[in-house]
Amino acid sequence: MSENPVILIVDDDPVSCENLSEILQIQGYETHVAPNGLKGLEMADKLLPDLILLDVMMPEMDGFETCTRLRANPATAKIPILFLTALDDRDSRIRGIEAGADDFISKPFDRQELQVRIRTITRLNRYRLLQAERARFEHVVMRSEVGYLIINEPGFILFANPKARMYLGIAPEDTLPADSFLLLAKRQYRLEPPHTWETWPLPGEEARYLVRPETSHVESLWLQVEIADSLPETGEKTYIVSLINVSTRMSFQQDVYAFHRVMQHKLRTPLVSILSGLELLVNYSDQLSPKESAELITGAYENASRLNEAVRDILQYVSLSKSSVKGDYFDLSSLPDIVEQLRQNSGLKSIHLHLLPTKDIFLSVSTVAMRFILMELLENARKFHPQHSPQVDIEVQMAEDNQILFTIKDDGAGVPHERLEQVWLPYYQGEKQFTGEIKGMGLGLATVATLIAQFNGRYRLYNKPDGNGAVVELSLPILTTE
Repeated sequence: MSENPVILIVDDDPVSCENLSEILQIQGYETHVAPNGLKGLEMADKLLPDLILLDVMMPEMDGFETCTRLRANPATAKIPILFLTALDDRDSRIRGIEAGADDFISKPFDRQELQVRIRTITRLNRYRLLQAERARFEHVVMRSEVGYLIINEPGFILFANPKARMYLGIAPEDTLPADSFLLLAKRQYRLEPPHTWETWPLPGEEARYLVRPETSHVESLWLQVEIADSLPETGEKTYIVSLINVSTRMSFQQDVYAFHRVMQHKLRTPLVSILSGLELLVNYSDQLSPKESAELITGAYENASRLNEAVRDILQYVSLSKSSVKGDYFDLSSLPDIVEQLRQNSGLKSIHLHLLPTKDIFLSVSTVAMRFILMELLENARKFHPQHSPQVDIEVQMAEDNQILFTIKDDGAGVPHERLEQVWLPYYQGEKQFTGEIKGMGLGLATVATLIAQFNGRYRLYNKPDGNGAVVELSLPILTTE
């Protein structure tokens, strides 16, 4: 919206246009002139002026037709139109009103009357436009995925849209709390980085975040907090605060950092070994004994196999965790056969399966995903058992909410308490000192977690009360035919 009101004059008389422009420009209006009705339509659509002064008597397209066409165009339909006319008869005025005119000024016009009418109409129109823009803004803010607040200089909340109320735990029907925004935020979130909040509410160069750490029930939540001065509508200084959910972005960054860390060991270590062995074979083959050459070739092969497995794990995580063959289902009666196949493939001696009656029970998870989930859990039980020969028990029973609960127990060393949540993260490695010697990329349980979440299930890992092994609980919904 222009700072000064914009007025479009549509008149075929250049002298009249010049006089009107001079009068209006002295009053601070921005004026534009169209010499005929057709040009007036074109300029009105482009300028969207605050007021159109429209002459009635024009050749080719008179003011009545021009006005009718202006009102038919949604872009110009609500612009006030003031007819300039030498006609003073009743029928012409009625026709003008029917065409959509807002008011009339008779030629020759009174200069003072013209100024008063134009000032009144432009003020009313500007107020109407501001109200319409404010209504549209409020409509967008109230439905925005960004949380918006208005706080005063002491930090108390004057306004909060529904998303901001949700982030701060304020029910829609509740009045705004008496506590400051900062005090309310501290009760539910960590303020990160701490030093950036020391100057609150002044804007800072570094990004500010409210962080709710991940728990066994909910994922982590990262809210980026931005603050700006609001419009000076009142004497009180206020700020607009926006809360932007950047959890996905932060999670992606964490995956990238973890991936880079793992790359240094899981991919670089075997690659360096391969290149070193091949370099010796290429440059010193005539000085090596057959036994030494065989050892170098064997080492290169073993490291190439490790490298191949690492790359395969990455590709499997990217493909399977992001596209889990939804639309398929799992017949629970096929579980015994799948478990036996997996037992043989993993080299485990025995798996005890305790299965409830499974007639006509189907789960909302694909067979491919279910096979992968069980395979990863059994492989982890074998990998982290002291003798790599665990006793595994799988119990399957009905749970609440129309779900089937899988309980997988082993008799291994268990999982350190502080790592119980971390094992579900991508690229997490269960080594005290990261050497890269434990097989795999740390993506198996991360893929399991992703798949379970995709199928609206739940997962949990805890140690046995006696400390002799770990327990994984998975619950998956039963497929309904509704």
